[in-house]
Amino acid sequence: MRSLAPVGLSLSVSVALVATGCSGGGGSSDSIAEAFTHSVVTEAQSESEITWEPCLEDEPELAREAQRVGRDVDDFVCAVTEVPLDWEYPDNGETIEVALAKAPATGAEVEGALFVNPGGPGESAIELALDLALDESFSKVGAAFDIIGLDPRGTGESSAIDCDEAEDDEIDALATCLERHPEAAFIGTKAVAWDMDYLRRSLGYDEMNYLGFSYGTVLGATYAHMFPEVVGKMVLDSATPVSWASPAGAFDQEAAIVAALDQVGRNCTGGAEKCPFNSADDLGKLVEELDQHPRQVTTDKAAGHEELTGQDVYGYLTAALYTDEEGVSAALVTVAEALGGSTAAARQILADSGESYVNAAGTIISCLSAPPGGGDKELRQRIDQTGIPGLMGGTGAKDEVLERFSEDYCQLVPRASKDYLDSFSAPVEVPILVVGITGDHAAPYEGAEALTSDLGNARLLTLEGTGHAAAYSHKSSCIDNYVTNYLVNGVLPPADAVCQPGETSK
Repeated sequence: MRSLAPVGLSLSVSVALVATGCSGGGGSSDSIAEAFTHSVVTEAQSESEITWEPCLEDEPELAREAQRVGRDVDDFVCAVTEVPLDWEYPDNGETIEVALAKAPATGAEVEGALFVNPGGPGESAIELALDLALDESFSKVGAAFDIIGLDPRGTGESSAIDCDEAEDDEIDALATCLERHPEAAFIGTKAVAWDMDYLRRSLGYDEMNYLGFSYGTVLGATYAHMFPEVVGKMVLDSATPVSWASPAGAFDQEAAIVAALDQVGRNCTGGAEKCPFNSADDLGKLVEELDQHPRQVTTDKAAGHEELTGQDVYGYLTAALYTDEEGVSAALVTVAEALGGSTAAARQILADSGESYVNAAGTIISCLSAPPGGGDKELRQRIDQTGIPGLMGGTGAKDEVLERFSEDYCQLVPRASKDYLDSFSAPVEVPILVVGITGDHAAPYEGAEALTSDLGNARLLTLEGTGHAAAYSHKSSCIDNYVTNYLVNGVLPPADAVCQPGETSK
């Protein structure tokens, strides 16, 4: 089952909710009522109760990379441990398993731990921790910190909710998934923040240092909102605002994707063989034509063929936006070849078109954070303010767009935890570093500006460019240097600092 939301940042398109949430105010880990009603903090287990084991044995590529950079493969360890299922009632005996990885600091002086999360919701933080620890651009950070990746509950290796239902209707598929996984009511962002703090204490770290990308910025901001007194250095990259799970937030993201694809088309040179469209309007016509007259694609499956639709092409191109310029260019050529009759190219599009969508767990997590009462009013206001891009139907499709972004499947998700927040205010001692990319298709730059303002004690660092996730993604050494200097030395970038792709900071 897949949701309608692109990966990197899952934005719920549904807000007709049965249950209501609570909007916690700024609080601490002792201000339990502001985080969960009737919640009690249990004593954290000791690290001796967490059994670490080497975890690169089944990852040959990572093992080879570790050897290449001179790291002992046995240094990279993983563990599975139990945490309370319901943080409102943590002593009721019900638990859920979560998995985590640790890449020990390589330097002589260890500052503490740096927890990391790549977003999604649903992407693996374990994989991110191991990848970053082996990345040369991250080496100074890896020398100063133990790098910890915790797969959020319900995802990855942490009691994954892995549904691939046979129903054609998304609502029926979600209902079946929820019936199979009653623990889904407890996988919201606040619950993961509690898990993070519980494990921070269990592992003996005094403060929470954190690096999160995309939806990972939601998790980091939620943690800072709930536990501001223990936040150390925190970087929120490709940041998104507190309204991330609202219908208006979903609309904003889709509009940003359209704008990014429009720019891709306009920047493309080389004729029809390399540029299947030259604007969002051209792409809209292509998508509409393929939806009305799908291409028959022969396959190795028993059915013998599949249909290549405009939505497949749109999803494939959206997924390409998460790559680099070469990846986008290659995707354009693949689309052009498929339109020219290439079966191999069409198969490639069909195979990769779903990569721009979150899985069932990501959909549920976003539903748990959707605003109570719907948010339709805010969506209507946003559409009136910005209009509707042609690729999304144009002005004449207002009713259709309102219905699309206000679908009611989230009402199926039981809200055991009160996950909704209307503010990410975080009275932290150390300013939080927020990073935004001006042309980000998945986390529009305005969201980074809003989050910086919302947090209060925060500073915004800007990359003038495109793509998603700035730091340690080989987009800009300027961004890498500023983020590294902040994490390692506690030095913030200058106010209003702006980096360019490939540029080195002074």
